[in-house]
Amino acid sequence: LEHRLSTDRTGRSADRSKSWDIMGTARRLWAAGWLVASATAAETPGQAEAAVDNAWGLPPLDCTSCQSRNTLLKDLGTQLTLQACQASCDATPVCRFVNYAQSNGACQLFSTCLSPSTEPAPKCTDGNWWTTYTRATPAPSPELWRPTELGFTGKIKPFWFGASPEGLVDTGTLELMAKHTVAGFGWQTGGVGSASVGRGEANGAAAVTHIRDYLETVNRTDTTVFQYRQIQVAIQLFAQTALAAIDPALEGFWLKDGATGKVCLAQQPWSTADPYWSFRNASAAAYWVNRVIGQLAADGAMEGGRTAAFFDESDQGQCGYHGGSCDFTQFNKTAEQEGYIAMLPSMVAALNAAGIVPILSLDNRLAASSTGLPGAPLPCALPEDHVVNALAGLRWVRFYENWPATFWAPKGPDTLAAMVTNAILEANHSVPTVLHIGGPKCPAPNRSITRPGRLGGDIEFAVASYLIVASEGSTLSVSTGWMDKDFCWWPEYDVVYGTPLAAPVRTGSHTWVRNYTKANVELDVSSNRVGAVYLL
Repeated sequence: LEHRLSTDRTGRSADRSKSWDIMGTARRLWAAGWLVASATAAETPGQAEAAVDNAWGLPPLDCTSCQSRNTLLKDLGTQLTLQACQASCDATPVCRFVNYAQSNGACQLFSTCLSPSTEPAPKCTDGNWWTTYTRATPAPSPELWRPTELGFTGKIKPFWFGASPEGLVDTGTLELMAKHTVAGFGWQTGGVGSASVGRGEANGAAAVTHIRDYLETVNRTDTTVFQYRQIQVAIQLFAQTALAAIDPALEGFWLKDGATGKVCLAQQPWSTADPYWSFRNASAAAYWVNRVIGQLAADGAMEGGRTAAFFDESDQGQCGYHGGSCDFTQFNKTAEQEGYIAMLPSMVAALNAAGIVPILSLDNRLAASSTGLPGAPLPCALPEDHVVNALAGLRWVRFYENWPATFWAPKGPDTLAAMVTNAILEANHSVPTVLHIGGPKCPAPNRSITRPGRLGGDIEFAVASYLIVASEGSTLSVSTGWMDKDFCWWPEYDVVYGTPLAAPVRTGSHTWVRNYTKANVELDVSSNRVGAVYLL
């Protein structure tokens, strides 16, 4: 473990005491040798932006980099220019379709590579100066999300999301985690005080290495493990985001109050004031992909597949959230959301290329989820359809934190029904889901479940709602909190429900039924939340 944490991916010994002089004050940030020096205050904004670009050797952020960052594209002749553009496109995972304008030996992007069907046809006075280049369709990639690869197993696929601020967990906890289909660690892992600032990457890597070594020892090959990251705020628990947060040359990365012009800050329990990302700024998006995601993709603890990364508050900045030192009602949420969505394909592609699946905690919903439910307006300026379309062909997972309720939305039966509908629609789009629902405190009761008969018990609604919406890749998480003590093994996890005979059937605006080979399921969220599972 010590060797794996003290050696980077090229085999060089890590320097755990490297320091940077930023904002005129020496600050020490430790992250197991994964850091590179940030831009200093002495650099110009342009130099600072260049310094954050491609720090981890990843492809350019988007297809426009063909023109803007490759100096070989200038004055080399039309044929060489076109070849360089095509090579740039081939090297960029998200560049699936692109129209290039070839003119005067320079190559310029004419239409976007992400939504070719909506772009106009090339316009020019001389057809010989324009070339349309379509990237070849890549070969199908292997399934990265192990729960989907496993298919329907007849049982619930449980999801563990604990944390141990004291450090690495004991063998008993490892045994319990290993029983889960997915198991990972929250931001509290390894400590939550001021002494933990800058140590998040190292603490997460140590925890993942610990559980993966155990899984290898017990020959448990089906459990996916994950680390935590925060996507709304540049929290200084993690070194890569801390470096950006304390660097005045990167002030353009953050949301600012419209009245005062001050950076919007979130006061944290670890005694830092952390800024909110504004991915409308292309340099902020580049830093996030190349530095934050680049470090995660290069983390040796995540190599070898069956790994994921949880991204907290992935869209709350655009979906009703009011918090921190600013009034979020003043922002152009459509523009902020557009910037965030434009960044996602590069982020997800970089992670997928490293064998990592991002788990996005969202509040958003697909547009069709509100049909017939007047009390459930869409929470975001743009519906989730935009995310689904932008990430087509990539593997990601939707996380429901408060299933089937949600934050920053009207409470009531219509919202509950819209959330259930949304999970069903996501399954139709081949988007796996994690359903986290509050449950009784651990330990779980030691009860006998018999069949035929009703499942009953404290988590019957959780099980019923899971079985109604489940696809091959769905998982269920039941807890009262986010520490290791809040997760336990429920008797319902051992029950065989069989495989679904058909898709869920909506019997009313707030009710569904679904039959399995070993159980029949009913769900009703019209007033009280009622779920019934009848074992056959």
